[in-house]
Amino acid sequence: MAVADPRCWCALGALLLACVAPARAQVVAEDTGTAPAEPEVAPLAPARPSLAGRIVKVFDFEERSFNPLPVPLGWYRGQSDPARGRQRPGYPVFNGAVLDYASPAVSGAGTVRLPTSGGSTALLLSTGTVSVFPSADYMVTAAVRTENLTHARARVTARLLDQEGDPIAGAESVSAPIRTGRQWQVLGVPVLGDFEQAAFLQLELSLVQPEIYAIDGDRGQFDIWPQDYDGAAWFDDVMIIQIPRIEMTTHQPANIVLRPRRPKLDLFLRDLTGERLLASMSVVDVDGRLVASEEFYPVGGRLQTSWTPDLDRLGWYRATMRVTNEGQHVGAAVLDFAWIDPASASNLGEASPDRRRFGVMPGALPDELIPRVADIVAALGAGSVTLPAWRDSDRPADVAERVDRYTPVIEELVDDEREVTLALTRIPEALADASTVDPDDVLDLMTLARERWADYIEPMLDRFGQRVRRWQLGAVGDERPFRLADRAGVVDLVDEALSRLVPGPVIALPWAADQAFDAQLAEDRRSLVVPLGFAGDALEVIAEDWHEALAGVEPLPGEEPHFTLVFEPMDHQTFGPGVSTAEMARRAVRFWAAFMPMMDESEQRGWASIALTDPWRWVRVRRPQAVPTPEAVAWQRLIDHLAGRRLVGELAVEGGRAYIFGPAPGVSSARGGVLVAWSDGPVAEPARLGIFLGRGDLLAYDLWGNARPVSLESVGELGLPMHAIELARQPVFVEGVDVELALFHAGLRLDPPMIVSRAAAQQHELVVANPWPVPIRGELFVVEPGGFSNPATRAERSWDIQPRVARFVIDPGDEVRIPVTVGFSAAEIAGDKPFIVDVDLIADEAYGLVRIVKSVELGLPEVSLTLDYTTQPSEVRSAGPGERDIAVLAEIVNRSDQPLTLELLSAAPGQPRRKATVDALAPGESAVRSFPYPAAFSALEGNSVAVGLRIIGDDSRLTKTIEIR
Repeated sequence: MAVADPRCWCALGALLLACVAPARAQVVAEDTGTAPAEPEVAPLAPARPSLAGRIVKVFDFEERSFNPLPVPLGWYRGQSDPARGRQRPGYPVFNGAVLDYASPAVSGAGTVRLPTSGGSTALLLSTGTVSVFPSADYMVTAAVRTENLTHARARVTARLLDQEGDPIAGAESVSAPIRTGRQWQVLGVPVLGDFEQAAFLQLELSLVQPEIYAIDGDRGQFDIWPQDYDGAAWFDDVMIIQIPRIEMTTHQPANIVLRPRRPKLDLFLRDLTGERLLASMSVVDVDGRLVASEEFYPVGGRLQTSWTPDLDRLGWYRATMRVTNEGQHVGAAVLDFAWIDPASASNLGEASPDRRRFGVMPGALPDELIPRVADIVAALGAGSVTLPAWRDSDRPADVAERVDRYTPVIEELVDDEREVTLALTRIPEALADASTVDPDDVLDLMTLARERWADYIEPMLDRFGQRVRRWQLGAVGDERPFRLADRAGVVDLVDEALSRLVPGPVIALPWAADQAFDAQLAEDRRSLVVPLGFAGDALEVIAEDWHEALAGVEPLPGEEPHFTLVFEPMDHQTFGPGVSTAEMARRAVRFWAAFMPMMDESEQRGWASIALTDPWRWVRVRRPQAVPTPEAVAWQRLIDHLAGRRLVGELAVEGGRAYIFGPAPGVSSARGGVLVAWSDGPVAEPARLGIFLGRGDLLAYDLWGNARPVSLESVGELGLPMHAIELARQPVFVEGVDVELALFHAGLRLDPPMIVSRAAAQQHELVVANPWPVPIRGELFVVEPGGFSNPATRAERSWDIQPRVARFVIDPGDEVRIPVTVGFSAAEIAGDKPFIVDVDLIADEAYGLVRIVKSVELGLPEVSLTLDYTTQPSEVRSAGPGERDIAVLAEIVNRSDQPLTLELLSAAPGQPRRKATVDALAPGESAVRSFPYPAAFSALEGNSVAVGLRIIGDDSRLTKTIEIR
């Protein structure tokens, strides 16, 4: 089944709205007579009465010449009128829709205006005005404009009626409520012809206050709803359009296709208009790139076939079928699907406890799709799942029925060693009303007498109490538990209530990430659920806070405190699915790097996990089916790469990050190591990691499971081995790395790391560590800075490093420090410098000569210097046409704890030198000095300007350059 993309509905509505004017007279003329009787023919080949055309009905409200009534012909006001037996709370009788010929219209002069003086306003189409085919799909479009609305919104409702004019259950479609700010917008509402008893279509145009349109959203028992008292909504060119019925599916759970299967799309299209149609198929990847396309020509308005798009890479995809008639768009449908490898066995066995640390938290589950949950979770490889226990409309009978539906699913999940949490996130409306509690305050409900809530909770406790221990009370992001004055006391009451039927329940409470953790809550079978709505840099801080909160906790045996970070994907419309997925993956990796080593150190006194919300979307266009989010696809790959592994080190990468993960404690060394790296810079500026990671075969995997060999290059005249890894914003997973060799790279460093820009030679230490379980020995040679990396060229004598050659022998887990003297020329430009060491290394094997590339900073700890420049049209009389003045700007920041007096000198090719001073710059303060070069931009373009800085009173100096472009 395909997703009915709202963007397709709106595009179709706007197109038909623009094209309807020339056809309007004919359509209206055909439809003013009595509606024809429903044809007695087979559903797939109906006769074509006059209203079977694409545009079934148009209401343009141009009725001034023949309608003396205040409302359009065939319509009536839908206000509450108890005297006439019409009960519509919230629609007061003093509001009334009227025809309006004075306000702006989309076309012509007539519109219909729905004002409010408080309360909502509605206009309904009379029963019998529009007949429909029971097997046909329709779309209703309307041009809408609102004015002076702050709280109220305009919307369109379409409902199917039976032959007696009664609404058909489940056959109502409602548009999103909108306000337009005095601009015309098009609303589209699909109407699916899945009801054999359908005979008529009724429309309702309405201006609705929040108490009406928010009923299906967040609603509190004691909320006071704001209202507008002096606004209006206008509707024009309301159209009923017959659209093709389009369905797409892969017939796989959640439309996740596991290799070696290939994605095969089953396509169905049926149209009753008799027009010649073209169905154009396209498939795009997560970044919107077209990867496959095909065209089909339905015969007799019908298409039923299968299509296997020619995909050459695993990933998340979006398939779209666009249906056109002579180039005019008449319908569309969208299907998201994934093509991935099955979840790897690497997260089973020894690594299986780690699988529980990756969870999924689906939203509302339709009854029809509950049986597929276990299959979908298995396809994603997740080790835990949080299932919603209640729905807003639940009554006790509904809860009992859902328990029956959940029973085989939960049994299958638990038998597969997956942890199940039942989430009581929002109290059913009937229970909230009867208990006089806020529907969002589950903790408050649970502190009431047992008989108040027993019918809604005990069926679940009776059935699942022995197999489900974790019970989440409240929605993710709810801060009520934090605001409770006696949190532990309230939770103890809830724990006591649940413990009557559940042995040792684990209570999961929502928590805010910016609030200190409550060790008292964490002490005894408590679980905190925290939304991950903050920058990734905060993960390390949160990990330390949680670890500190556990320091004094002594839980019961086997009852470790539980901490869950919940990742909520970014908005795809704003950021794009590719960006959202990459961000989710980076945060998940940083979580794993920050939390897991601490959990191991604490000897399982604490348990940390991460969960993904809404990993699939339930689509109810016709027959419900699930479609995966791209984050869910990447989730599976993250589990495969990280389960059973722990952070052992980090490589320094300019403009990026690179984490080294090795086998977790208790996991076999055969699990091997993985390097996870990405670029933090702009998308257009990817980083590059050059490092030798071992002589084995290395494979680099993307977030979807596509693998490519990592190229092994030969660098320099010596032809030293070096793996080249291109980094982007999306993490890359390099499997097969030699973990100890990678750690050897990470551990070699210059201490202190900054080479201070002073005249005198400086003393540093070259630190070499041994990460192997055996002694290592070797010889190292410092080749840069100094120009020794290429024997074919003469060494750069501006650097003097002694010694450049040293031998070492290091015991397991130990390190050596080799004294090094560093000197350099006074003209050396400050900034990052390559620090390259070649090491002839023998460890558990003879590695030969290995090149290690680092970066050291030449600078001053007391001062930072930043260069920029500005240009403007030259004011020099002798300057040529178009010549520009240029000024080089130097910003100086005093990072010391003493006032500094500074002297600056600017040197530009072919220009006189310029000086400036900064007197007694206070600690933490900054200053800017300008070096003007009149009419010199052309002369300096493509060259560099140098600015030197000297601290008066010592030998510190700093020189930087800026290229003029």
